[in-house]
Amino acid sequence: MRFETLGETPAGTSAAVLIHRAGGSAHGWFPVMEQLGESRRLIAIELPGHGNSRGAPLTTLDEMANHVNESLNSLGLESVVLVG
Repeated sequence: MRFETLGETPAGTSAAVLIHRAGGSAHGWFPVMEQLGESRRLIAIELPGHGNSRGAPLTTLDEMANHVNESLNSLGLESVVLVG
């Protein structure tokens, strides 16, 4: 799992998790992260086989959803705003 993170999660807000487009990478979210980083914690997840992440690309939506869920669990996040 590879991800980039910026900022902190203020009380009463949830972290925003940013998922790149097919064929993209977490780096595509950097301009957005620079603009929104002050408002909440931002986490750009990079799916396997994209950008600088290792592993074969995931081929189904279920595989992608499971990967994102496992990533969020490993970060200890219970509630997030999902963007992508």
